[in-house]
Amino acid sequence: MMTKQPAIRIWSAALLLCSVLAFVPSMAQADPRLWGPDGIVIRQGLHIEWQRAAYRRADGYVLIMWSDTRGGDRDIYGQLLSPNGVQMWESGGIPIVTAYQRQEDPDIIAADGGWVVAWSDFRSDTAGDIWAQKINDNGQPLWTPGGVVVDQFISTVNELTVRIVHDGAGGAIIAWEDTRRGDEADIYAQRVLSNGARAWADPVAVTNEAGGQKGITADTDFNGGMVIAWDDSRIDNDDNIYAARVTPDGQLPWGQNGVPVCIAAGRQEKAKLCPDGLGGCYVAWVDQRSGSSDAASDVYIQHITAGGTPQMAVNGMPLSNAPNGQSEVRIAVSLNSGLPDGCLAVWEDGRLGLLLKEIYTQKVNLNGTVAWGVNGLNTCGGSEYTRRNARLTSDQSGGMICAWEDTRNSMGDWGGCDLYASRIRNDGTIAWTGYCGINVAAGVGQQFQPVIRMDSGDGVFIVYSDTRNGSQSIRYQNLDLSTGALTLDPGGVEIVYGLDKDCNNPKTIAMTPGKVAVVWKDDRYVWGGSGLFYQIVDSAGHIYKRMNGDTLAPDNQGYPEYKQEKHQLCADGNDGFFVSFEDNRTGIKQIRVSHVGSDGNVADGLAGRVVFNDPTGGDQFDASIAPDGQNGCYISMASTDINFNIDAYVVRLDAASNPTWTQPVRLTTAETEDLPYGISVGTDGCAYVATRSGSQDQHDIFLAKVCRDGSVSWNVTVCNALNDQDAPTVLEDGQGGAYVVWTDNRSGTATEQNFDIYAQRINSSGQALWTANGLPIIVQPYIQSLPALSKDSENNLYIVWRDFRNAEDLSLFGQKVSPAGALLWPTEGKPIPETTVNQDGQALLSDPCNGLYVVWSDNRGRFAEIYGMHYSADGLPTDPWWSAQTAGIICDAWEAQLDPSMAADGAGGAIAAWVDQRSSGKEPLRNIWGNRINDRVCQLHAVDVGGPVPNAYKLEQNFPNPFNPSTTFEFSLPRSERVELTVFNLSGQRVATLVDEVLNAGKYQILYDAGSLGSGVYFYRIKTARFSDVKKMTLIR
Repeated sequence: MMTKQPAIRIWSAALLLCSVLAFVPSMAQADPRLWGPDGIVIRQGLHIEWQRAAYRRADGYVLIMWSDTRGGDRDIYGQLLSPNGVQMWESGGIPIVTAYQRQEDPDIIAADGGWVVAWSDFRSDTAGDIWAQKINDNGQPLWTPGGVVVDQFISTVNELTVRIVHDGAGGAIIAWEDTRRGDEADIYAQRVLSNGARAWADPVAVTNEAGGQKGITADTDFNGGMVIAWDDSRIDNDDNIYAARVTPDGQLPWGQNGVPVCIAAGRQEKAKLCPDGLGGCYVAWVDQRSGSSDAASDVYIQHITAGGTPQMAVNGMPLSNAPNGQSEVRIAVSLNSGLPDGCLAVWEDGRLGLLLKEIYTQKVNLNGTVAWGVNGLNTCGGSEYTRRNARLTSDQSGGMICAWEDTRNSMGDWGGCDLYASRIRNDGTIAWTGYCGINVAAGVGQQFQPVIRMDSGDGVFIVYSDTRNGSQSIRYQNLDLSTGALTLDPGGVEIVYGLDKDCNNPKTIAMTPGKVAVVWKDDRYVWGGSGLFYQIVDSAGHIYKRMNGDTLAPDNQGYPEYKQEKHQLCADGNDGFFVSFEDNRTGIKQIRVSHVGSDGNVADGLAGRVVFNDPTGGDQFDASIAPDGQNGCYISMASTDINFNIDAYVVRLDAASNPTWTQPVRLTTAETEDLPYGISVGTDGCAYVATRSGSQDQHDIFLAKVCRDGSVSWNVTVCNALNDQDAPTVLEDGQGGAYVVWTDNRSGTATEQNFDIYAQRINSSGQALWTANGLPIIVQPYIQSLPALSKDSENNLYIVWRDFRNAEDLSLFGQKVSPAGALLWPTEGKPIPETTVNQDGQALLSDPCNGLYVVWSDNRGRFAEIYGMHYSADGLPTDPWWSAQTAGIICDAWEAQLDPSMAADGAGGAIAAWVDQRSSGKEPLRNIWGNRINDRVCQLHAVDVGGPVPNAYKLEQNFPNPFNPSTTFEFSLPRSERVELTVFNLSGQRVATLVDEVLNAGKYQILYDAGSLGSGVYFYRIKTARFSDVKKMTLIR
């Protein structure tokens, strides 16, 4: 089998010249995904999900668990706190379980001096299974690595909402909601022994009634068993509350399907349970027996003995039935000197008004009487601001500690809520600072989701979520039990922090050969809005900016919310790039530009430069950007005037992002919507701007030529055919003119659209070179749309579009058009691939050998995936890996991958980036991943990079060195002659010939990709008739 040589690329600092090119045939179906089938992270959020899993062991240690996506898909992590608040494991937590796809929603108990955790797991069943693991205090697994299966019913059944209790013998009883019988849900349970084995041959069906039994809440019965309560819809339109008990031997002493806790008229829901310390439990719920509206909701409670007998009034006793609704009740067993003395409750109370929530509390004595007054104790409230999401625990002296989210400091805005806490003594008096408690956590963003656990002494931990940095973190504070004073840093102590929210619209641009920048819109600021971020990655997959990228415009000039979007990129001609974007920080959209220099850092202002301060204050939008050939750029944009008409403008910025003209050039003046759709710069340095103008259902296409001095050479009609022409794209033609491609409805009507694809070539004088009103690229039934363009070194035009000709799938088709207007591929277009499926988001890149890379988002499977093709100049796949029938997979990770973009990798291939949803679970989550795509088929020969003629021969040391897998060679020739540049291994075997041709005098740089070589020392040698030199280099994998 022939071995393919590593690909190389010769490059110029200002211009890539492809004077002699060749395709190297491939006999092997080598995977062209050089960074592996999954790709690499460009931006990956943690997307922390914390269901308030925090368990206190008797010795005061507290284990906190959550799931996050730091590895791409979702796994479970944890942190152990010592009794004095020291984090025992490494910063950010340690992995408890990592496996394929999703592991989430852990629940924890202490056992055998360690811990047992159960969770929902999707590694082998997309509907979810129940798994468990036992760990020691070092976080090491004590059962099978990866966990043990608690229940794995392979079907579309959902097994979710896990609850766990200690079985009293080092194992656990685990319960969950389960849909295997086909109705809404039942409740099943299984015991896992201390060695990880399942105790029962089959899980116990706690319920098998019709309707749904869900919303489970569970705790220990203090005898190695579990007490469970749930919302029950076995009777249509009459939701009730039931409870059951599961013993360590798998028995149901209260009967299968449980005992009724409340079956009163109306709806009962949101059951919450706590043990009574005597083998039974208390159950509280939201109750609508008095009416079906939220305003009529009350909160009730019932006490069920160890024998399953209700102790309070039939259907429960009201904790509060005050006016305007009570909700979100939580309860905990009250302990006094280690003994149970009743039940504690906290809830949201609307008696001052349905939307104005106060915090009320209550204690229920063992005899069923209330201790703190009828309808509860007003713990924090008032008529100004609202509170919610209270949690509680016993203070171990017959009283309670509760914490809640509070908007008093944010003027009622939940986006800025803080955490407050209060202690209520056994006698119902409020300790610490009295009414409305003390501030536990405050700051920008939200401090929310509190959970309370006692330490081992005279304090209490409050663990909570915090978005002070935009994305979510988990933090904790410790309070002195007697005074409420904070004993840790006033800002709390961080357990874990990671980016949240979505990324969209990745765009790529080549910088130096082998180095590509990726720019995207990022919602990581959360309450602070959306900003633009960028990363730089080289051909080895190394990143150059901070993990997850740097911001392009960090200075928001004091405005509270970032509003940056719709970015476009162009090279600056000096190995850097410009980024134009819409910025709405002031409430009026302005086009700004950021500039990243060749060093990878933002230059010319950290706020982004406003390209034009319009005194009329109209919105600016729909910008496109292109290099001006003098290290600056042109920008086309739309702007509204004082009469709300939309016109097209062009500005030019110099290398320092300063305007070169006193005013933008206005291209349109008609009282219609005149929109610019793209810009491209010709060989003479003038910009070609495509616009669409006209009235509804009768838009036409125009092209203007704007030169560096701000003059408009011409502005011509490209197409004014019948009906609507829309969405023009423009690309310079390499000969002083431009190609324009658009969608065209001349074959349809306003009511029955039949858009096709047309194109025109306009020369430097503004004359159309092809058929008047455009050359038909494709004319087929229904709609052809969204053409994407690329051009090879011979100025042939590649067009790829979405096509609905079969009225079933929006598939991709392509065409190659010569400068003379000849269709070089079949007249009906080339299907990409031949198997037509729903495809979109296509991106094109011409390779240096006049071939074409195409990548897209493909919907042939359950989720969208990234597929691609690499065509040679004659339109054939370059390698068997690229199947003409089915194409090649770029990324088929879990969930959807969307919106790909790519730029040249400097060695005949591409670096691609896309929106990646492999972290998705309960909701779609979008990050940015990438891969290098190079089948090493296209090789380039040497090209002089220009500059003064050297006066001596010289071979420079390669850089970088050591390298992985790419490095750059540089050599100088004072005269024209044949040059041979070769690479050898330590055995003297030639492993690559990089140059073997006659070169003119000049200075050359060659990017060498050693992707097929192993680690080690190599030598490279230059040899001419008059000069020879050898240098050593090291490849480190």
